[in-house]
Amino acid sequence: MGDAVELRTIETPCIDDDATGYATFQSHNQKVVSNGRGYFVAYLRRRNEAYTAQQWRLVRSRDGGRTWRTLHEETNATNPPCLETDDEDNLYLVRPDWAWNQSYLYRFLARDDYATPLVSQIPGSVHGKFALEIDLPRRRLYYFSANNTFQWT
Repeated sequence: MGDAVELRTIETPCIDDDATGYATFQSHNQKVVSNGRGYFVAYLRRRNEAYTAQQWRLVRSRDGGRTWRTLHEETNATNPPCLETDDEDNLYLVRPDWAWNQSYLYRFLARDDYATPLVSQIPGSVHGKFALEIDLPRRRLYYFSANNTFQWT
């Protein structure tokens, strides 16, 4: 029946054992990326029923997922952010904000070890469903929101 396939064990490390059950709500957008500087995850840690105070985090692991360190954390009227990385190890994160009726693009630069994000507004782009895609050959980011808006950098 052909060559035998070797089965391997898949490790599933715990990133935050105190996060909400909705931590990565919306599986239609990317929450995990890796680059030359580690693994990165964006997720909700805490939430309220009105969706007006969602604590979200961007975390990094430099040891293959065994330990995680918080790079950035905020509380907003949002859903878990979507995440991308480029060939220079920079990170791009987008989250909606229902309180302000816009989304926000966060650019975390590798050259400053992701210390202080550059934040840009994406007006009129709020919806509960959204996606971010990086186009490396064209050096562009594309952001689509289910409210029928489409933006690119």
